[in-house]
Amino acid sequence: MVQVIICTHEQMAIGVKKTAEFIMGPQENLHAIAAYTKEQVDYEHEIATFLQKHPTEPVVVLTDIVGGSVNTALAKLIPTHKNLQLIAGVNLPMVVQLLLSNEQDLEATIAKTIREAKNGIQDINQTIKTETETISDDF
Repeated sequence: MVQVIICTHEQMAIGVKKTAEFIMGPQENLHAIAAYTKEQVDYEHEIATFLQKHPTEPVVVLTDIVGGSVNTALAKLIPTHKNLQLIAGVNLPMVVQLLLSNEQDLEATIAKTIREAKNGIQDINQTIKTETETISDDF
């Protein structure tokens, strides 16, 4: 089973996890770590420990900002943890897609997840305008 960890600055990770579970119900393979909070969680240590406890399972860690401090720190774990996949730019569609995915080909699943997450970003005003113009052109 693919383990999914959301690790972001402050409370975003917890909010995304709660929202995903609101939609899908409890997910035993979904975890959240809030970095840089008052509690000062050592997120790097927590994830390294998690990876050691799950050496044969793929672990996908989703961070908020590519090149941000959380993403950069966790990227240092990649050479020593072959089961780690690190993806930046976490959003709710990405989490839901990963949880619904078939893990048999993780590389293809990650590619599809990123594609679907990007497709979920749309300017709805522009979409409505385009659809309205198309309908007007038909009459």
